Amino acid sequence: MNLDSKSEFEKFTKEVEELRDIWNSYQELLLSYKASEEEVKRKNEELKEANETKDILFSIISHDLRSPFQGLLGISNYLLDEFNSLTNDEIKELIQSLNDGLKNQYKFLDDLLNWSRLQSGKLQVERSDFNLFELVEKVKELFINNLNAKKILFVNNLRREKIINADEDLIYILIRNLISNSIKFTNENGKVEVNSISFEDFVQISISDNGVGIKQENIDKIFKVENHFTTRGTHNEKGNGFGLALCKEIVLKHNGKIWLKSEFGKGTTFFFTIPHKIEL
Repeated sequence: MNLDSKSEFEKFTKEVEELRDIWNSYQELLLSYKASEEEVKRKNEELKEANETKDILFSIISHDLRSPFQGLLGISNYLLDEFNSLTNDEIKELIQSLNDGLKNQYKFLDDLLNWSRLQSGKLQVERSDFNLFELVEKVKELFINNLNAKKILFVNNLRREKIINADEDLIYILIRNLISNSIKFTNENGKVEVNSISFEDFVQISISDNGVGIKQENIDKIFKVENHFTTRGTHNEKGNGFGLALCKEIVLKHNGKIWLKSEFGKGTTFFFTIPHKIEL
């Protein structure tokens, strides 16, 4: 190879290297652009979801939070205006209706606030070891009047020494909502049962009833707050359509899963898992 040929070859090689560098830079720029495009798309989806959530909340607050108070105000006004003409039994019945209505609204507001905090990240999981059997017994005592009124047998099959590591306050809210739901849809002389199975990496807890069950077409609706799905209980108990959506958020915050099995007319079982170790 003569000098001119060598010089030309070196020039050609240098040009190839420059082209390779340009191509690599172009590839990096293209990947960066795609990543940015995906990030913008993701942010837009998050913004869209946030706006939809905001609209749902406004709808719930404007209707479901306000409407029941109209009935409660009606009862209180009637009680005030007709107090002297009412019997003691009538007064007691009206006061009981007020008390039940206010309890329902308080629970709804509490669920709404907790769900909002979980959504916004303001409510964080604070893990600790606690006795799950005792927590379920605590929830049972909360609903003892409801259980007695319907003559429902409540069976806590958890081991008395059953310890799990999770956020005790959030798990209390979760189990409270699931047990409340089971009682609501169980007929008189029915049964509500709590069980658990321990696996290597997680514990699976189930809450089952032999109540009215859920129609197949409604199963996918109940965990989604946007559907705001609610039906009356066997004693005409009201729901707020928010409790199960909150349950899902709590389980997700624990990196667990929640699902259900139901047969219409025969009962429902809710399952959820809590990993032994939670990566936050």
